[in-house]
Amino acid sequence: MALPQDGQNANGLTKVTEIPKGKELIFIDPTTNEGGIITLEDLTTQILKNLTSQTFALDQGNMTLLAALNQLNSKKTIEIINISKRANVSKAGEFVYSGLEFTVPKGNIFIVQIKACYQQSKPSQIAVTNSKTECTDNTVIDKAERDPAIVTCVPPINNTDSTYYVWVNYSKAGMNEVSARGISLK
Repeated sequence: MALPQDGQNANGLTKVTEIPKGKELIFIDPTTNEGGIITLEDLTTQILKNLTSQTFALDQGNMTLLAALNQLNSKKTIEIINISKRANVSKAGEFVYSGLEFTVPKGNIFIVQIKACYQQSKPSQIAVTNSKTECTDNTVIDKAERDPAIVTCVPPINNTDSTYYVWVNYSKAGMNEVSARGISLK
């Protein structure tokens, strides 16, 4: 890269996509026609200082980009979910509400594994619904039809708190444990 000749058109210079380290840049103030030379490293430092100290109008209020990132990162929370319920299964061969339910706070990512345990009878199905009163194709969020009766559920991220209900189907009536283990991430 050579310096332009006196009076050479700047548009005729070779275009580059990256300035090598240690190179210097020439700048000119168009209003005063004064100029100077700055290294790429000093220019980078100046740009970063301005970006990190400038206040921007953000959804969270007026703050610097660093303050906004720190606020965002400090609000991340992980909650471990571990719920068990002794379900009194009164009917065999059809879905019954187990009594186990969980609420996903608005905006959270929620991953949960739900298991119908074999204690007094064998589970054949398990379902997660958005209804406490019925288990139908219209209310089922996730379902497993196998032994062991385990379902891993990732409910959709909602704009409101959402409660989900666990329904089980056992081969005969009896007391059986139903458990939910997972994480909630905001």
